[in-house]
Amino acid sequence: MMFTNIKLFFNMNLLILALFLSTCEANVYLPRWFSDNMVLQANSEGISPPAFLSGITSPPGETVTVSGDVGSCKTTADKVSGHWKITLPPSTQWTNTKSMTITVQGETGPPVVAKDVLPGDVFFCSGQSNMLFSLHQALNYTAEAATLTKFPNLRFFMTARANKSMPQWDLTPQPESQCDAAIPKGVGNAPPGPPPPPAPCNEWLTAEQAMADNNTFLLSFSAVCFMTVRNIAEMHTGDRPMGLIQSAWGGSRVEAWMSAEALENAGNPVTGNVPGTKFPSNEPSVLYNGMVSPWNNFSIKAAMWYQGEANADQACQDNGTSHTDAIEYYSVAYGAMVNDWRQSKGVDFPMATVQLPPSVKAGTEPPPLYSGRPEMRIAQAISPAHPGNTTDVSGVTVTFDCGGSSNWGFDHPPNKGEMSRRIALQLLHIAYNLTETEIPLWTGPVLTQASKVSSGVLLSFTDQSSVGALQLKDVKAPNSCDDGRGGVCVPANNCTTCCDGGGAPFEVTYNNTPSRFGNWTRIARSDITLGPGASIQLKADNPSSITGVRYGWSDYVQCVLVNGLPDGIPAGPFQHYFN
Repeated sequence: MMFTNIKLFFNMNLLILALFLSTCEANVYLPRWFSDNMVLQANSEGISPPAFLSGITSPPGETVTVSGDVGSCKTTADKVSGHWKITLPPSTQWTNTKSMTITVQGETGPPVVAKDVLPGDVFFCSGQSNMLFSLHQALNYTAEAATLTKFPNLRFFMTARANKSMPQWDLTPQPESQCDAAIPKGVGNAPPGPPPPPAPCNEWLTAEQAMADNNTFLLSFSAVCFMTVRNIAEMHTGDRPMGLIQSAWGGSRVEAWMSAEALENAGNPVTGNVPGTKFPSNEPSVLYNGMVSPWNNFSIKAAMWYQGEANADQACQDNGTSHTDAIEYYSVAYGAMVNDWRQSKGVDFPMATVQLPPSVKAGTEPPPLYSGRPEMRIAQAISPAHPGNTTDVSGVTVTFDCGGSSNWGFDHPPNKGEMSRRIALQLLHIAYNLTETEIPLWTGPVLTQASKVSSGVLLSFTDQSSVGALQLKDVKAPNSCDDGRGGVCVPANNCTTCCDGGGAPFEVTYNNTPSRFGNWTRIARSDITLGPGASIQLKADNPSSITGVRYGWSDYVQCVLVNGLPDGIPAGPFQHYFN
């Protein structure tokens, strides 16, 4: 019933807008993303959704004609709301693809024209502050920014922050203060001098414009979004145009990015149990309404999601023993959000999820206030993967060995370059259907079975993900020094106990009631046998009484399991309880 009312209100908003526009000059209106320098999703390999346009006519019910280099097509706007949506001809029929012009014309009023439009692949980058985290704060940002000169067909769109009580059909015009580019002066990776001015938002910028004035816009843009798409271009797509859409809000919870329908249909334990918040930007659905809904009628190749820190408190609400509900809550909520986003676009687009990195300094374990990171990582890993994505850890990019401190602290590690490399590999597999014969392996070892044996516990992993000899590797997180422009150096956040000093990542429990704090016994490195093949044997006392095994269950993980490939990605954390 709640969603029915929301939907009715949304349609009423369109009707009111149409009535208001009908008193003005007759016209056809399109969202702000329809503009010069736009990148339209083109038909390409792998997941290849059609491109479409949408808008409103005044008066309602007019015929809308799209013409130009994308071909010619028509549709009729709704007779009440004036809303219209049209699917464009396949991109194989488009012409002048080096710089297209698209014209949208109603029956009356002037046309709306977008020039220098490129066909390519479009990526939607969303989440909270680690997605918002600007390139200016990332490790080696000067060298990273310089790589854009090799990819002049990358184009950028920074969505203005907007929290709305009802779904919007268009992006909200905002003052520049709502465009995120805040970089503290002389702290962490920031160079001396004033921070750059706020970046322009709600408009498409070319690579040349992003690099203007010493890379002012580029340095303000999402580091993860830019470097991931840049890596995809380096490894596969070359000079193909790529559109990068940043739509993120620092400190945001997943519920704010879910539509009212997604919240209502999520089921237990989410529906009817959304925690209260003191921040207006974290009210249910408000960021979906203002920053996702306007993009529903814009086709994309894939999306990236880097969020979860603000929801980790649900794993910290008490010091009890069971936190299954916290894991289930986020996995259900996030799964419902992804399904709803796909249904809203009418396309089953791939979603690459960034699993949370450490939020503390090495050796701070457990931290004074339990961080909830292990539970969140498990919740992210069990959220629904893209269909057919059978070899990945539920489409999740593992990053819990990428800790460090930026000018935003340990909760915002600066090594976004390595994270972006892994996300890019994930996307090349799930969005472009590339295999390990074409790209480096996109996943670490994936657990298939845990069983009790006479000596302890036997863990089995997929052969594909365990190529080469399985290894345990000390976590060596690079420091957050800048690249010579005057920032403050923060020491490397390396392991303190490491694999051989008590930090081996496997634990077993004999307790009938799962507990995250006590009653877990860490397996010494000397009692871990790697192999044969894709298996690991853990030697433990009284094996028949073991009730559970887990790996990587801490905020800062001292030691990780990797395969034998160069730059191999770690296995994601897991827990398994025996019946």
